[in-house]
Amino acid sequence: MRLWTWHLPDWDITCQRRDLSRMAEASGEDIARILRPLYERLHREVKTEGFIFCCMRYEHWRQLEVRRLWVLDVPTHQVFKYMDSCAWEAIRKTAKRSKEEALEARAWDSLFLSEEEALSRLSSGRAASVVALLRVPIATGWVIDKTRFNMGTRAPASKTGYEDLPTSESEARWCRQ
Repeated sequence: MRLWTWHLPDWDITCQRRDLSRMAEASGEDIARILRPLYERLHREVKTEGFIFCCMRYEHWRQLEVRRLWVLDVPTHQVFKYMDSCAWEAIRKTAKRSKEEALEARAWDSLFLSEEEALSRLSSGRAASVVALLRVPIATGWVIDKTRFNMGTRAPASKTGYEDLPTSESEARWCRQ
């Protein structure tokens, strides 16, 4: 199964664990303050902190911070949870208004999908509504490409194809100027 995931350029998902202390560095302190309670609950729900989010189809990272794109080919049985990305976004948006409301949001009830539902969405062209969770570190044999970086908000997501991404961190920084 082909998956895509964006991460800080210096994090090697094949040999390093997830470092939650870097949440503020990765997202900014204001966003990290909002996300911490959500991640705490998500960690309790999935019973681990050691996972990454993966897209089921390529999506461009539109933020200005430099991120490395990892393109993966993962055996389906290695995905340990599937999430409804619309439910997760609803939880995150609610959290910006009220942390307590987000933690009690009904979206939590529909957050996780069965493998059957996730694969059904994938085969019917609704891959954007599914996020796959993988335990980290991942197997090195799953990595197809990790040479590409985002180009910031100057490049609209719909027009920035995988092939057009910079292939070095310095080139990605140059694209923003």
